[in-house]
Amino acid sequence: MNQTIMQPIAQMAGAQKKYRILFDQVRRTGQPLFLLKQNKPDVVVLEPMFFQEIMRKADLYEEALALVKIKRGQQEYRLGQTRVLKSIVSLMEENEN
Repeated sequence: MNQTIMQPIAQMAGAQKKYRILFDQVRRTGQPLFLLKQNKPDVVVLEPMFFQEIMRKADLYEEALALVKIKRGQQEYRLGQTRVLKSIVSLMEENEN
């Protein structure tokens, strides 16, 4: 199901005048606040716990991706699809060609 969630949006000029109200809204709702400059996204204000959760999920994703790559490398090794390089320079030279 594809849901569209309306996020709070404010123009940068208006946010400067009422930043305290906007920041309190972010704290109260936990929803990000998108600040626009010339009608283009410029800054996103996040509640700290929300930001920490995003970072935690990013770390988990990176770990999962690393595990997938490790397993692929192990499989390639078992299948004899790997080789010994003379040096890191030789690897870089191969990738240039």
